[in-house]
Amino acid sequence: MKTSVHYQKWQVSPLGDDEKLPKLGIIADDLTGAGDAGVQFRKAGLLTTVLIDEGSAELALRRSNVVVLNTDSRHLVAERAYTAAYRAARLLAEHGVDYIYKKVDSTLRGNIGAEIDGVMCALGASICVLAPAFPANGRTTVDGCLLVHGVPLDQSEAGTDILLPAVSPAVDEVIQRQSHRKTARISLGKVRSGVNTLAREFLSLASQGAEIIVPDAVDQRDLGTIADAAVVVGPGCIMAGSAGLAAELPRSLDISGSPPPSGAASVGRGILVVVGSATRTSAEQVAAAIRDPHVFSIALSPLELFLEDRSSEYLTRAERAAREALASGHDVMVSIDRSRSPNGEGREARHARPLFSESAHIRDALACVARAAVASGMVAGIIVTGGDTAVAVCRALGAIGLDLDRELLPGIPRGRIVGGVADGMLIVTKAGSFGGTEALTIALDHLRLARTRG
Repeated sequence: MKTSVHYQKWQVSPLGDDEKLPKLGIIADDLTGAGDAGVQFRKAGLLTTVLIDEGSAELALRRSNVVVLNTDSRHLVAERAYTAAYRAARLLAEHGVDYIYKKVDSTLRGNIGAEIDGVMCALGASICVLAPAFPANGRTTVDGCLLVHGVPLDQSEAGTDILLPAVSPAVDEVIQRQSHRKTARISLGKVRSGVNTLAREFLSLASQGAEIIVPDAVDQRDLGTIADAAVVVGPGCIMAGSAGLAAELPRSLDISGSPPPSGAASVGRGILVVVGSATRTSAEQVAAAIRDPHVFSIALSPLELFLEDRSSEYLTRAERAAREALASGHDVMVSIDRSRSPNGEGREARHARPLFSESAHIRDALACVARAAVASGMVAGIIVTGGDTAVAVCRALGAIGLDLDRELLPGIPRGRIVGGVADGMLIVTKAGSFGGTEALTIALDHLRLARTRG
């Protein structure tokens, strides 16, 4: 039996009146993506909770307007990713969620076609409007192709991603590798012809058999038009896309709540930064942040982590170094030694290349150092870069989710950890390719300021 989920207009009461809260669901394939989409709803005053996995969904839906489920499926095979997305959509629908949004990566990583299929099947949707553009972070769609700061996706840094390199900028080609649904493109000119005209174009393409429709978008206004047109189409039409399109949903669905509260970190403690992403952007951000003499850098060697006779001792030394640096009043940056990464140079870099395929081992090591640092009682707040790393850190701390409260930079949210040994601690999550060179520095300064207000 298919479950039909569709939008409606809400008159939202103040947060806390549980019987009248709107219920929205977001399905994301990694934790940083869950956060960057979810925070768009928190900015509209909607209490938003990101869950590490679906186990706590029922409880979260009782207390939050918006629940973001992380299926952690970006690196799964397509069949398993389809199942994860299908289950998440069914779970949300069966708990009375009024609208479900499928978050996709703004550089098209992961099982986008399979997961959209899963959500559409679970909800009985006939059309999916897919807009992966995120102009605030340089992602635009032109003639059906995704550009990153004006460069075709496969020629950008995304084309050299260690685990999931982009092979085509054409959004419909990426979808059709995993889905048999018919796709269609809509030009920028038609998007800019107006909401009602665009809605009619959606319906016209659907009448010709199109099920996944990819409209162009080069600025935020284009995404607003796309969201409005999808809402006009009504039941049977779902939306999928980046945090850029998600940002338009509160307005398009006519929902809002109370302003986010201010928050403070613990006084007199350090900030812990954990960077698991191997992108060039992340490396530049780390290099900028550790120029600050108050930041103590621990760069873990992937070679040492994979030497069985030395890895345990090596990790113990790293944990001790983190605790000692925090005790001396420093903030701590834990990252991977880029000089030994696949993008590095020399013999050690060449030997390190196959090791990076074992990314789970590396992120688990990062999570161990984070857990030891938090256990010292000297951490006031955490910044994590990389979706897989963020999940590993949260699980190591026993967290079940994050309550989002604001957006520091486009697609870079702040929230508080829910559950575990760090319950209530401020956390900033960031996708590896998001933000400029100073992004980590800005996040650090922000948490330092929050700490002084504690």
